[in-house]
Amino acid sequence: MKFVLLAVSTTIALSAEPLVVSSPSSAASLTVDVAGGRALYSVAFRGREVILPSALGLVLEGAARLDSNFRLVRSDRREVRDVWKPPYGERAEFPDRYNALTVEFREEIAPRRTLVVEFRAYDEGVALRYTVPSQPALATSDHAELG
Repeated sequence: MKFVLLAVSTTIALSAEPLVVSSPSSAASLTVDVAGGRALYSVAFRGREVILPSALGLVLEGAARLDSNFRLVRSDRREVRDVWKPPYGERAEFPDRYNALTVEFREEIAPRRTLVVEFRAYDEGVALRYTVPSQPALATSDHAELG
């Protein structure tokens, strides 16, 4: 079976305007902004706001919260048109079509930590994923248990 992966990436110069990413059909849209040092997002579906402006951030064990004094320092947009093939199920493949916006936030006060959030807009809804890049101001380790 033939599939096509289209990924277009562009880095966006940042301004004071909110950033918006819409789904391929424009049914869903997600807006990202910084107001009063807080990273915010909101979601609209078919022109109706379904998630009001809501704060983004992380509560870290053994470190100060990573949720304020932010500024947007970089953003990147991607367009994905792919096919996902599950290992089993009723269908052999599913379309994987979305537009993505990856935003890098940095604290304006010491220790100037960085938080990266990827937002995806699908025709059916939206998703977000946090990434905490390796950085001297934040000691990280992986600890997973399976009980």
